Amino acid sequence: SAIAYIYALFRVVGDAAAMTRRRDAARPPIRVTSVRAKRKNGEQPMSFLANLSIRTKVVTAFFLVLVATGGLGLFALDRLHAVNDNAAKILVNWLPAVRDLGKVGTLTEQFRTRSILPLVAATAEEEADAEKRAAELKGERDKAWSAIAQQASSADEKQFVSEIAADWAVYIGIYDKAVAALRQGHHDE
Repeated sequence: SAIAYIYALFRVVGDAAAMTRRRDAARPPIRVTSVRAKRKNGEQPMSFLANLSIRTKVVTAFFLVLVATGGLGLFALDRLHAVNDNAAKILVNWLPAVRDLGKVGTLTEQFRTRSILPLVAATAEEEADAEKRAAELKGERDKAWSAIAQQASSADEKQFVSEIAADWAVYIGIYDKAVAALRQGHHDE
């Protein structure tokens, strides 16, 4: 049964090959004639490109590739200049501002941490020392913040600066009330 199956398969393949040969024999042969042969026979060539020699076609193709590569290089150079300009803006404007904002953030957190110490101090000396250190941190923070506020140039930046300054003023107002109550001996408030 396997042999019969293989025989049938070869027979189908053989029949297909025979059909292809018969079909190809029935078609007229394709004649390929060169441009020069057509000119000798008085026929017009098919197109302008067919009239050109291979040397001219290769040189033209090479020149077109060279022009395209040069154009791409000029475009890339222009884009690199734009990237370089943006990197310079980041280096000059944004990185120092981020560094300064980080410093203000650190001083703010240190102040907030130290501001609670007078409230939990065991002695009056510890309380005075904690208040003194908190006042020093507040002064450093305010100095750093005023430098950042002066650097704000756009309307959005100025709006953010004013919002943060307003929030800081509210926080300092609460802190000052707490310190005043502590000085008056109201440890519960």
